[in-house]
Amino acid sequence: MHTLTLAGLVLTLSRALPLAACSSVIVDPDAVSATIVDDNGAPIVGSRVAIGDAILTTDAEGHCEAPAVAGAYNLTVRPTDDESASIFVGLLDHEPTIQLRGTVAPAPDPQARSADIVVTFPEKDGDSMGSTIILDALDTTANGVAESANPTNPLEKTTSLQWTGSASSKAHFQAFRCTIDPVTKAPKHYVGYDSAEVMITSGAQTAWAVSWKAPPFGESTVSFPAHRSAGEGDVSTLLRMQSAGAHFAQRLATGTTSGAEVTFVVPALAGASFTALVTTGNVDEGGSLASVPQLLAGVEGATVELPSFPVLTSPTAGDTSGAGSDIRWSTDGTGATLVSIRPADFFSHDARYFIATRGGAAVVPVLAALGLHLPGGVKYKVSVERDSWSPTVDGFAETPWEASFEKKPHDVARSAEVGIVTR
Repeated sequence: MHTLTLAGLVLTLSRALPLAACSSVIVDPDAVSATIVDDNGAPIVGSRVAIGDAILTTDAEGHCEAPAVAGAYNLTVRPTDDESASIFVGLLDHEPTIQLRGTVAPAPDPQARSADIVVTFPEKDGDSMGSTIILDALDTTANGVAESANPTNPLEKTTSLQWTGSASSKAHFQAFRCTIDPVTKAPKHYVGYDSAEVMITSGAQTAWAVSWKAPPFGESTVSFPAHRSAGEGDVSTLLRMQSAGAHFAQRLATGTTSGAEVTFVVPALAGASFTALVTTGNVDEGGSLASVPQLLAGVEGATVELPSFPVLTSPTAGDTSGAGSDIRWSTDGTGATLVSIRPADFFSHDARYFIATRGGAAVVPVLAALGLHLPGGVKYKVSVERDSWSPTVDGFAETPWEASFEKKPHDVARSAEVGIVTR
């Protein structure tokens, strides 16, 4: 059984579809038995699912079954009370488990915990200095960590931590301070270090005042060649560090280069590994991203080949488009393609469609049977994205992005966003 993970995908339905019932027993070997789950793997109850000519509703297990379908088929999911549709075009697996990204089932995990650690620095960074906080260890299972600056106090940063288990836990943090290269904006030399073990409690705020000391470690480098197509501009890199025993890698530094070699000065810490996320391009022209996992200090990493951007050929900027309109793009490169059709206003509640397909063409779907439609006269954006992990629609985003960047190489190429007006 394959698990398909997506941001949301969509299929073309141009006529009303008859209602069908879900069943937990597969009688016909060509019947489709689908399970719809959220970001956490929990079943999404009451989702509307279109499979072939059948309209289904998922049961308490997130499951539904359609009658026999010959060969490849299309499947569309509209999560419960959501204005998005996820479409797979040409699925082959007749027992898919489809994980919808950005969707969380109503019942939360009673063991889910969160807390903020407010870190105060003795002096602000400025243009020539940088400071970073790394969660080194936690005596339970960490689910996520994020760092944010205080816009009103440059001496403060907040680390937000999510975990599962006991309401209180011990956490070990490290703080690094370095001089910054004025050209690449990457670290030049580590000049300060501190660490602390703090007790954190879910729902509470913990404070840590950093006191810079001489670093107790030496320095090394992480480096690798990065190739991109001619004319695609500078390469920007986010370097993550994973300390020995840490659950995942966290942001250590960023840098930009116009050359073919990416190099970072890093702390020489036993057991530490690094992941580089390399990007080029921008929203207006298209862009690509590649991950370089399991880099080691002092060891040259594998060459990164940033893929060429796909190019939308239809629609073009300012076109009027709607249900039945063609979407076309260049088909160079490998992998399935994700087509995104969304409101230009990020916070809009209007319908948004995502289509996973092969080849270089799709059609804006008619989804009246699922209670969805594009509003008329509204500004929308269309883009396409190709993912190296997904040579087929069945395999599209099979492994969650963030969890896998540290496990194996991965690249994504995205077209520029094209603005249209719906009809």
